[in-house]
Amino acid sequence: MNVTKLFNGIKTGDRRSIAKSITLIESNSPKDFKHQADLLELLVNNKSAKKSIRIGISGVTGAGKSSLIEKIGLELINMGKKIGVLAVDPSSPITGGSILGDKTRMEKLSNHESAYVRPSPNKANSGGLAISTRESVLILENAGYDFIFIETVGVGQSEYTVNSLVDVFIILLLPSTGDELQGSKKGINELADLIIINKADLDLADAAKLTRAHYRETLGDKVILGSIKDEIFEKEKESLLKLILENSEEDFHLKRKDQQHLWLKQAIQKKCFQAMDHYFNQNEINKELHDSSGVYKKAQEIFEKIFK
Repeated sequence: MNVTKLFNGIKTGDRRSIAKSITLIESNSPKDFKHQADLLELLVNNKSAKKSIRIGISGVTGAGKSSLIEKIGLELINMGKKIGVLAVDPSSPITGGSILGDKTRMEKLSNHESAYVRPSPNKANSGGLAISTRESVLILENAGYDFIFIETVGVGQSEYTVNSLVDVFIILLLPSTGDELQGSKKGINELADLIIINKADLDLADAAKLTRAHYRETLGDKVILGSIKDEIFEKEKESLLKLILENSEEDFHLKRKDQQHLWLKQAIQKKCFQAMDHYFNQNEINKELHDSSGVYKKAQEIFEKIFK
């Protein structure tokens, strides 16, 4: 594999090179580890890479995350910007497969020449992201994308890892998804820059207002109502674009400086995951476990074999 050729393709915005590079850094095959390291070194040291604005979109399943990204993305494209989207889908705990259907939900955006939409499986990684999402962000920044949206799996309160790599964090909820106790819970909600009670129209309007009131008791005015319908979206569009566009580069720099420590930790975790995943794919260990009493002993043996 010619990593330098891949890197040069990324810098010119070549979609095939971008796709192949993301596939490479998502690989858990040991034969790809050296190529991954070489590519990441080129990406990190490229001083001419775009300083993209990163926007994290999280929230409950079915809240309209993909639809909101498409709406905002098309607005930014109309302003002459290039949009990248990294959408994380859940992997099956049975087969390991993933539907990767977010491109279907963002049909207009995914077919636009100024946008690049990449769905990726989370491969059972916790926190709502794929294990290589941060590296995928680097690829899109080197490809010259002005705004990068990161859509999480959508599972709940613990899905806040995305906040460690974005500049703006938006959460979508649905009407009747919480009372005053739910609104006061710690976790993902307190990290958000904006919380949208989405689909807050027609027969859900009253329920949405009540949900907003509950969340505002502890989270304040950052909780708003929203809808993906065109005529209603126009009303909230300005506040969304203001949040995304008006943060200063200095604010982003300070936030990203604080994120470096966690980036290092996650890079180490990725290396450990790749090593363990490869070991389990290469070895049949179930036959060696006769009862639960041998689990911890076997775990210690495997740990010592993998990490020597």
